[in-house]
Amino acid sequence: MKTTHTPGDWYDKPTGSAQHVVASEQTGETIAVVYNDNQANARLIAAAPDMLSVLIEAVEHTRAYDTNPALVELFKRVISNATTQNT
Repeated sequence: MKTTHTPGDWYDKPTGSAQHVVASEQTGETIAVVYNDNQANARLIAAAPDMLSVLIEAVEHTRAYDTNPALVELFKRVISNATTQNT
């Protein structure tokens, strides 16, 4: 599946003030700025590319073994939410 987000890995870069910057390890590009010293949110955002990749792999694995069609549909819906641009 082709995605259009900034490639992972992303990481949480504390700034020393009450904010965290989530940045791309490959490009150094800032992905998000999280305020109020909320490291949990920054770490969740930083994990997003890995979580998306795992979901895409889970769909293929679950389809191949026909283990749970409802789970495949749930995974596909979450993937769509993460990859579909709303204009």
